[in-house]
Amino acid sequence: MNEPIATALRSDHPGSSPHRRRAVAKARSGFSMVEVVLALGMISTSAVVLMGVLATGLQYLRAEMDMTIQARIAQSILTHAQQTSFTNLGSLEGTYYFNRDGIPDTSPDSPYKVKVLAPTPSTEVPGGASISGVATISLEIQSTATIGKPRRWNVYVADTGL
Repeated sequence: MNEPIATALRSDHPGSSPHRRRAVAKARSGFSMVEVVLALGMISTSAVVLMGVLATGLQYLRAEMDMTIQARIAQSILTHAQQTSFTNLGSLEGTYYFNRDGIPDTSPDSPYKVKVLAPTPSTEVPGGASISGVATISLEIQSTATIGKPRRWNVYVADTGL
């Protein structure tokens, strides 16, 4: 501590008065204007960066939720195809609608529109394996949440003898 200030703060010093002690103590307490401005600048910068990260994270979350619902829709159509006779898979061709939870809907205003293309006989499945008695059903799923081309999904249905 600075010696003259320390001496002035002692109550037994002859030039010390309660008013002088408070003035010296008050001059030493608190933050300067520069320190306050720098602190506010650092807090503001941090807040802007965090908001940007949060916005990006929410965007990825929405995209992943949309992808999950589309996978649920593809699984629903695959289940329906597996319960259909292999020779009647062509009857699945058409346009279907699903709500935001991936549940079939009848309204053309539904958030998900699925176009099921005619099944094609397939001998190759992902991974390069060759199998006979498999049909590929292509789905084009358009979401109102995403702008652009519909996402294409392929589901493979095996002939189970139904």
